[in-house]
Amino acid sequence: MKSLGTRASYKKGCSAVVYCTASSPYLGAFRFDALDKVSPWKTKHVVSGSDIPSVSGTLVENGSTVAVAPSNRHVLFGGDGMTTIAIYSFDTVDGFVSLSQKTDGNIIPDEFKNVRGIGFTQDESSVVVSSDLHLASYEWDSSGIGSQVIGSNNWYVQNELISITATPIQRRGGPLSFIQHNQLQLGGDETIVQIQFNETSGGLVSGKHWSYDLDGNWLGGSDLSSGGSNSSVPYPANVSPVESFRSGITANSLVWVQTPSPSGGELKSTTVSNANWQDVVQDRTSSLPVYDAGNNTARYAMFDPYGRLIIACNPSSTIYQLQIYTQDASNASYTLLDSQEFAGGLINSFSYDVDQDILFVSSQSAPYITAYRMGAKGFSFKYPDPVSDAGSAVHKMSIVYDEDWKSFNS
Repeated sequence: MKSLGTRASYKKGCSAVVYCTASSPYLGAFRFDALDKVSPWKTKHVVSGSDIPSVSGTLVENGSTVAVAPSNRHVLFGGDGMTTIAIYSFDTVDGFVSLSQKTDGNIIPDEFKNVRGIGFTQDESSVVVSSDLHLASYEWDSSGIGSQVIGSNNWYVQNELISITATPIQRRGGPLSFIQHNQLQLGGDETIVQIQFNETSGGLVSGKHWSYDLDGNWLGGSDLSSGGSNSSVPYPANVSPVESFRSGITANSLVWVQTPSPSGGELKSTTVSNANWQDVVQDRTSSLPVYDAGNNTARYAMFDPYGRLIIACNPSSTIYQLQIYTQDASNASYTLLDSQEFAGGLINSFSYDVDQDILFVSSQSAPYITAYRMGAKGFSFKYPDPVSDAGSAVHKMSIVYDEDWKSFNS
């Protein structure tokens, strides 16, 4: 983990941002040059022709998901209406070169139905996939040909039908995230956090976040709502579990956005003991900045590599804002460090370039992707927007790096 006194050298870092959108062609990428403060957004690539994925019924926030593979030579994509994982050969010069489809292996029925989460382990040996029915881990081989880059199944667990007052008609797996306990030690020290929720004909009714180790063992979970009322339960498209590398002496925070409607919701937090990562030891929601279900509604949240909490919110129906908070290690309380008005409308997700300290923000209004240089005092500089925008609302993003691949993509 870098300290606040050691800023990035800008000699390596993000070379491209890959993103998925709410409408066709659903997948694109920008080359990005952080040293160019006038025109940082370079070549734009999009998929075309028969390579455009067959996505349908997309929710704005998590109808699809994208992940750049550890080799930086492949992009994985999944979404609503799909029963496969789309695997694209990719480079920053030619863009999306070729498409392969990873299909159901008949071992796990419907294993890739409506994929909403894809992530790679720090040791780069496995890829984890969250779909409607399963959370599953697969061997990853960047030297494989076509769909063979995704190898044999390591393990899978079936998503639960969560107990609620209404009768669920479908269970869904939502976004996934990794708690990276120690950035300096690869392998074996990550926890997978997956959102699971139920859906009825009346809408989304209940959800939980579940935690698993890298061997697929269940570690625990917490409710995302009390269930039963569509007006007071989470909107899982916005639930984003994130973890702080520095949020206390004996415990780290797991924070997510619990949303009662598509417009946003509340921040929730638990802490996890350093001594035993399987134990959720304390509810620290009261220590978070206050957000109500009306104004000042939370939209998305993440911790940066320095343990600072970055929040997207809308203080009013027409104002959107980014806020960054520091956290007191002794009592977990938060102090506002800086804020930034945001012109891109409702925010869907963040990604963070850990080498150059650049925050990428995706949203539902043009230009759909915005970039900020971050510093010790907060938001240092907003990059000019791309001349040719992403085309439609951007769901998720993943970063291509000049040198070593980084799994710190939120």
